[in-house]
Amino acid sequence: MSQTEEEKTEAFIEFLAKDVRRRMEAIAKTILGEAQISEDQSPPEDISGEDDIKVNEEVA
Repeated sequence: MSQTEEEKTEAFIEFLAKDVRRRMEAIAKTILGEAQISEDQSPPEDISGEDDIKVNEEVA
């Protein structure tokens, strides 16, 4: 590999590394943002499972 090919390869690797880092940071910000939103929301009202029982009775 000639010097210029090595330089091109190194520059491409650096570009990929920066791109991956940028994408990972964006994903982390999205995940953290969604976690904050879910903490602010109240839990679902019906957690008793009564709807599941009604569905099962209809199937039977």
